[in-house]
Amino acid sequence: MTSSVTFRTFIIGQGTLPIQCAELLSQKGHVVCGIITSDEFLSNWAKERRIPTIKPTENLIEFFGEAPFDFLFSIVNEHRSDLLLCATCIKSFEIDSSERHLRSIPLGPL
Repeated sequence: MTSSVTFRTFIIGQGTLPIQCAELLSQKGHVVCGIITSDEFLSNWAKERRIPTIKPTENLIEFFGEAPFDFLFSIVNEHRSDLLLCATCIKSFEIDSSERHLRSIPLGPL
């Protein structure tokens, strides 16, 4: 059985794992609204697919405000000390502002 529920997300991360996750999410009908990264390879990949990108040191409040979203996934994020999500950013979430970890996501269709 497949789920008809779709969601919108931003992804924070580096390397190829965020790419694999973004591709899987897109294949399942979910929308990747943007990618936050300092990784040039990931940024170029996103730009080629017309996914907005920003560095973690830039204006995240404005970036999150450009598109409504449901989830923020942190995948191989090495900027935890640099990336502080203020209350204004968290308020951008429409349905969920809790931190998620891969180990707590159930296996199965997204």
